[in-house]
Amino acid sequence: MINRFIVVSFSLFLLSGCVLYPTTRTYFEPNEADGTLTKSRSCGYHKAALDSLERMVDSVEVGVTPQYRENKELLVILSFYYNDGSVDVSPNEISITSNNGKKIFPKNVTTKSYAMDASHPNRLWANITYPVLSENLDRLSINFSEAALKINGVRINVKPFRFKKISKPDIYYSSINC
Repeated sequence: MINRFIVVSFSLFLLSGCVLYPTTRTYFEPNEADGTLTKSRSCGYHKAALDSLERMVDSVEVGVTPQYRENKELLVILSFYYNDGSVDVSPNEISITSNNGKKIFPKNVTTKSYAMDASHPNRLWANITYPVLSENLDRLSINFSEAALKINGVRINVKPFRFKKISKPDIYYSSINC
């Protein structure tokens, strides 16, 4: 009877499509003084889930997520959500400051934008690659120059978004529903 219970329980777990295992995550932990801590994905890490920052800048919600990628250049994902007006972003005007205070400018930029629909505001994303390996950074600051962001034609001052690299023991979970 107990064996049957174990087999049935294990089978139900497998059918649920969930995977759970212990791991260690190295990532750029946000400085909570710089905005609201948020998750960059719905599934994944438990303790290290809050890996992004969001902040209201004028009438625009700005999100910043630096991606730690071993043996690869730093990738920073920026998101801009707004309901009214116009937003102009110049990603090449968004630099990072590394451990030694050196300013590093983008190497490659891709952007996507979507207009407002019935269930979403206007959305703009920028993926910015910087010519520095992720593992060579302990701390970083993402800096918007005065020309980086315009809302309704007006230049907007944006305070830096700061992060520090850490490694944290964690549990990774995934599901077919993610």
